[in-house]
Amino acid sequence: MKKKQKRLSTIENKKKILEKLSLDYSYTITRACKETGISRVTYYRWLKEDTKFRKKVDDIEEAELALYRSILI
Repeated sequence: MKKKQKRLSTIENKKKILEKLSLDYSYTITRACKETGISRVTYYRWLKEDTKFRKKVDDIEEAELALYRSILI
């Protein structure tokens, strides 16, 4: 008999996608969404509707940009 997979809550999915984006800068939004099991539409809706989530994504993007700049300089 096949085991049912537990469906993650929105909060758990947000944490999971933020973790993927922050731990490995090679992750694209598409890849992170796919591995988390959410659609890109959902991800962008979260960005639009959840200011805390948006801030965390912005922080990750700024850290990634700072890393790239330090490598190039």
